[in-house]
Amino acid sequence: MPRYLLIGTGVAAIAAAEAICSQDSGGEILFIGEDAAGYYSRPGLLPER
Repeated sequence: MPRYLLIGTGVAAIAAAEAICSQDSGGEILFIGEDAAGYYSRPGLLPER
């Protein structure tokens, strides 16, 4: 079983994990990051137009 290591817990890491899962459903994914809360949806900083 392949193992994958993703650095960070932001949007790019989540997108990478989703891409890995779509190609390799049996692989193990490990995230390493400094965010104590893990991934969460961050609001946009720009006002909507």
